[in-house]
Amino acid sequence: MEESTSAVPVKKGRPPRRIRRRPRRRHHHPRSTPSDHRRHGDLISDLNDDVLTHVLSFLPTTADVARACAVSRRWRRLATRVPSLTFSSRIQHDLPKEKVYRLIAFINHVLAARAAADVEHLSISLDFWFADDIAAAASAQLDAWIRYGMRHVSKSFSLKLTPDYHRNFIINNDGNDDDSLFLEVIPSYTELETMTLSLDNATLNLPNVVKFNSLKHLTLEHIRLAAGSSRLLGRLMSSSCCPHLQKLELTWIAGLTELHIDSGELLELSLLQRYDYSAIAELHLLELNTPKLRDLGVQNCYLQKLIIDAPRLEDLSLSTMWSFNDIEQLGVSELSHVRKLLGIKMTTHGHHLHDRHVNDCAILLLRQCTSVEFVGFSLRFTQGYYAEEEEVDMMKEIPSLPHVTKLWLSFFPQHEHTIIASIACLFTRCSSLKYLMLHMVNGTEREGGDQAISEDHPSIKLPNLQEIEILGFQARQCEASLVKWLHTTAPALKRIKLVFSYRFRKSSIKKLRKKLPFAEVGTWSSVPTDKCNREFEWTPMCEENM
Repeated sequence: MEESTSAVPVKKGRPPRRIRRRPRRRHHHPRSTPSDHRRHGDLISDLNDDVLTHVLSFLPTTADVARACAVSRRWRRLATRVPSLTFSSRIQHDLPKEKVYRLIAFINHVLAARAAADVEHLSISLDFWFADDIAAAASAQLDAWIRYGMRHVSKSFSLKLTPDYHRNFIINNDGNDDDSLFLEVIPSYTELETMTLSLDNATLNLPNVVKFNSLKHLTLEHIRLAAGSSRLLGRLMSSSCCPHLQKLELTWIAGLTELHIDSGELLELSLLQRYDYSAIAELHLLELNTPKLRDLGVQNCYLQKLIIDAPRLEDLSLSTMWSFNDIEQLGVSELSHVRKLLGIKMTTHGHHLHDRHVNDCAILLLRQCTSVEFVGFSLRFTQGYYAEEEEVDMMKEIPSLPHVTKLWLSFFPQHEHTIIASIACLFTRCSSLKYLMLHMVNGTEREGGDQAISEDHPSIKLPNLQEIEILGFQARQCEASLVKWLHTTAPALKRIKLVFSYRFRKSSIKKLRKKLPFAEVGTWSSVPTDKCNREFEWTPMCEENM
């Protein structure tokens, strides 16, 4: 019997649907014209490559330039034409090291790509905040970056590796730093106009002979000189090596024991050493032969010999030097062009046997600066050290200063009864004084002892004095007496400004008004300020309101 088979119906699917696409019509699009760009609001495409390159040069960093050039094929080739390269970053301890290494690799990649191109300005600034181990990785690149900047940059080169200051300039007992980096000898030739090197206490080996024909501005910071390199540094600043050097800044140069500068074009010189007992005694000799020097600033230097031959000097600042009487040899030429003289340290009272020469250097400078207009004094009171000897006035030798119109006085109020006497001595020398600033450095506070001051000091009138400013005011009785006496010496006074010390409390305002008896001829008003110190200002009443 044959098996019956039934046919299973098969569902036939529909045939695939063919999608007919319309033939694409090819239109001829004419090349866009500047008028089309203006019609669609695209004005930047009208600019030529030179203008676009100039615009890109205003971006803050080279990383910003790279990101901006990534948006356009045309702009990608412009990245290598930007004349300035700027790399800047602040690196903290919690930043992954991989990002730091990528940053260093990015810097090296860009510099390698621009090795054959003209770079006008190069700036590398890395600020390390509690990241000493990462700073060591970047320090290893200093030598290559310095060589690149001095060989491939035409105008300005700045390299700043700024670590956290808690470890900067750590000096061992033997005077060396085990973690310092020794750089190879810098190239002896460059066409740079401006160079700044801040190298995180790296030891720099200077070449014996250099030729920087175009260098005009040189800044060296946080650098340790190799042993015996002090004379090489002075030779590098000379006219034979840098014939066009006009501005020189030296900050925290370790190993600098003496400095001789013989430069015919130098206009500005700034020298700042560390405020450290071990380093401040390193630089003991400074000799300048600079006929065109205009501005000289020396800070934190324990000089034993100071020779200045700068007949055109106009601004002389010797701030924060320890004491002028420590200078064993002082030689200065005529300084008739000096208009501003700051940092003059003097002792007001002393004893003939022990202190007779303590003000000799300061007196010599004042006598040489015959046309000075702005003088800054730092006065010290040395009474009581030798009670068996008679006390003498040490300020009688101050010469007349007829051109001084602005006077800055900073003193330590340990013996308040000598303050007015010392100020009165200076007032008799400064007959043209118009502006007076007093800085009350915090010292031993003593109330009383000044009630008879106003009766003992001579009556002095300064008809040109118009403004008085007192810093560090504490509203003490001696200070109130000082303000009262100053008011009597200046009949044309227009303003008194009191900047209170951080010790001052608001509750002392009422006491202050009682201690200023001339308030009836003027008004005291609080000056709004963002600083912690409170400021009060006195102005005289108009004649109509008196």
